[in-house]
Order: sequence, then structure tokens, then C-alpha cells
Amino acid sequence: MSDFSSRASLATPLHARTAELCATNHWTVDEGFTVPAVYSSLREEQEALVTRVGMSDLSARRVGSSRGRTRARI
Repeated sequence: MSDFSSRASLATPLHARTAELCATNHWTVDEGFTVPAVYSSLREEQEALVTRVGMSDLSARRVGSSRGRTRARI
């Protein structure tokens, strides 16, 4: 595996839509996925969360579960 491919990031399922809304074009990598670091400004985003509705793409957050006999091995 090349150094580049080991650093490659994945797009979340909502990446195309979030890219349209990311006015700053400031991105970061979270759990291997490329996500916006800031959409507009921290002040504007805080105001939106306090006065309106906020929505987050949490696709980068992975959740796993284990049941039965496999749980003991994990």
C-alpha cells in the first residue's frame, strides 16, 4: 500500500450535499471520512444551533454490536 492510499479518506453518504453547503471549503478527516470542519463561521453555526435546527452527518461515527458467543471473543 502506498503512502497516499493509506491516507486516503472516504466520503460520507451526505458528502455531495454537505459540499454544496460548506462555504469555507475547510475540511477535516474524522474516523477516515472527509467532513466539513466549519460550514460558515463558528459564530454563525452557534447562532443557528441556538435559534434554529441543526443537523449533523454522523456517518463517520461507527457503531458495532456483538451478541451471543461472538461477544466473548471480542
